[in-house]
Amino acid sequence: MNTIDLENASKQEIQTHIQKLEKIRSDFVSNISHELRTPLTVMIGYLESLAQDTALEKPYQNIMQTMYTHAQRMQHIVEDLLHLSAIEAQEYQEKAFEMVDMHALIKDYLASITPMIEKKQHKIVLNLSSHQKIFGDKKQLVSLIQNLITNAIAYTPEAGTISVSYQEDGNALSFSVEDTGIGIAKEHLARITERFYRIDKHRSRDSGGTGLGLAIIKHIMIVHHGQLKIHSTLGKGSCFRCVFKKEKTIQTDKKMLGS
Repeated sequence: MNTIDLENASKQEIQTHIQKLEKIRSDFVSNISHELRTPLTVMIGYLESLAQDTALEKPYQNIMQTMYTHAQRMQHIVEDLLHLSAIEAQEYQEKAFEMVDMHALIKDYLASITPMIEKKQHKIVLNLSSHQKIFGDKKQLVSLIQNLITNAIAYTPEAGTISVSYQEDGNALSFSVEDTGIGIAKEHLARITERFYRIDKHRSRDSGGTGLGLAIIKHIMIVHHGQLKIHSTLGKGSCFRCVFKKEKTIQTDKKMLGS
């Protein structure tokens, strides 16, 4: 690997070197994740069959079920790593952007997880006052919606309230998810969007999270020239707000309409 003399290098040379190192790291993670994907898929297939094999004695079925559950979790981590690597590699360029109906995507996703919401008896409060479309990558915006709402459900106790809004906020469009869940201590707020950062390892593992969801959300917002704002009070709840520049969206909309 090429080295650099930090004492004599210019600011531009240091920045270029850092970018090269970041690319090496990103490529390494992506390559390893691709290599793990196929063997994990094979393992999961066999383990699922063995866990359901009634010919096996119950203790062995339980062992196979435990192995199957952890293999699935590894698969989720691999998929999230590949997702994050793709975003970091800027594979989602604006040439693939389109006008995305966030209002409809939010309603569709909430409808699809009705059983999950009912199971925990959560109250959902909706404020989808804007129908303004966002110029972006639809697949990534779906991931954004799913991650934030699923997190709120996972970390909000039964009978809690989850507020989902999509509205105009001055010169911006704001998508936010607020909950009455367990909240996050102040000292963790600056780091929770880091890869694999855990506030409580046991809590994260029990929820089925990979520790990459908020890192993915942060990078999705960077790609869309937006900002993720997080407010939380321990024991009272959290609010995750994604702010998109409305001016850019409206100008793009006009261009696409030929006006």
